[in-house]
Amino acid sequence: MPQSLARRCSNRARGLSLRPACCGCPARSGRRQRERNCRLASRAIRGLPFLPNCYFSGRLQQSCETLRDGSVGESAGKSMSGLRVTVLGLGLMGAPMALRLVQAGHQVTVYNRTRDKTAALERAGAKVADSAADAVASCEVAITMLSDDDAVAAVLDEILPALPTGATVIDMSSVRPDTARAHAAKLEAQDCFFLDAPVSGGQIGARDGTLSIMVGGNGAAFARWSSLLGALGKPLHVGPTGAGQLAKLANQLLVGVTLAAVGEALLLLQRGGADVRAAREALLGGFANSRVLDVHGQRMLDGQFEPGGYIATQLKDLDNVLIAAGDLQLPTAEVARDLFAEAVEQHLGDRDQAAIYLTLATRNFKPPT
Repeated sequence: MPQSLARRCSNRARGLSLRPACCGCPARSGRRQRERNCRLASRAIRGLPFLPNCYFSGRLQQSCETLRDGSVGESAGKSMSGLRVTVLGLGLMGAPMALRLVQAGHQVTVYNRTRDKTAALERAGAKVADSAADAVASCEVAITMLSDDDAVAAVLDEILPALPTGATVIDMSSVRPDTARAHAAKLEAQDCFFLDAPVSGGQIGARDGTLSIMVGGNGAAFARWSSLLGALGKPLHVGPTGAGQLAKLANQLLVGVTLAAVGEALLLLQRGGADVRAAREALLGGFANSRVLDVHGQRMLDGQFEPGGYIATQLKDLDNVLIAAGDLQLPTAEVARDLFAEAVEQHLGDRDQAAIYLTLATRNFKPPT
């Protein structure tokens, strides 16, 4: 029976409904039986063992239609509003992202270890929970935006016992790809779903809803939640679980190397006696133009290093690049990593990434004040 149910669920996901009830269950079947069969079919699709003696909530009926590789139900990807969304982690990125979800009309619950960071969101209409477990107790989707692998693992262990069956966790933190795959396995074992969806765009992108969102995981799960993520920026599905984190590491490699190159270019212009600001404008009009030269180059010239992204975070990401690379040789990544490590040793870890300019300047001459 389970294989037959899985085939019927697959047909329904492609719009080929064979019977009027969910997953091929006869319309006259009892509600509990339909829910049970839906659960069995969902597990069959994902290759999980069956639990024939358990009964589950009707929430998984929707999952059964939409959460399978390669096919999605008709409702997947459509505009969503009023969802029960939890956001865990309200730092430089998490707070403005949570605010955008509130403004999009979702029922947002937030949690942060430092309670005072929740005040503005509470005034905006978010509900503040007393713990991470309480925050996810009735959610449909939980978004984590935390500092590193250890922080995400600790929060995940805390929320797993409280997470409703069929809920989805979207980790938008920057962690290693193998960490993302381990988290996905934990959630699948509990009949929940997982997407790794790190972002690029900094505080400006989080505030304006223009983040680039690199999503790894089940393609149909991505389709189901793409509209929700659309309130935060442009989500793109880049492959299976862990691929989102791998794309973010590629992004951070490019950003880290480019930050160093921009800093060196400005120092070269300054040492040679050029009008540095005018020269930068000229570079922005040519092939060297980049977001880093535009935003961070301006910060370097203005000496404005209040964090939009931390030096310490950039170092963590470059360390993860080299771990993910294994025996692949990435010489420029290694040089950039050592440069950011030097910046942290100079107590610049809590400054903006553009402060790498200060590290480069101290190797040469005192930067202008």
